[in-house]
Amino acid sequence: MGNIAQGVDLIRRRSRATAHGLTWPLITRSDGQKYGKSVDGAIWLDAEMTLPYEFHQYWLRVDDRDLERFLLQLTLLDVNGITELVHEHETTPEKRLGQNNLLMK
Repeated sequence: MGNIAQGVDLIRRRSRATAHGLTWPLITRSDGQKYGKSVDGAIWLDAEMTLPYEFHQYWLRVDDRDLERFLLQLTLLDVNGITELVHEHETTPEKRLGQNNLLMK
């Protein structure tokens, strides 16, 4: 939290503007492993670090146990829509509806 607090303080002192810092819990898989640059198989938004095809395949292979949590954390879909999507996904998992929505939203 030190870097965030220092950044907010610097902005306030330099620009005399209101500044806020945000934090987000680590994104973890159902097995408890964290996502991050130090983790084997890290995924990047930069197309030079992760090819678009690899990015697509990565999210298409997301474990079903992680789907609802990731849809809630990483998309702007409403909670009711996610609940319906997860239910539909559970009835026909071979369609990978949850993963495809995670990819596109």
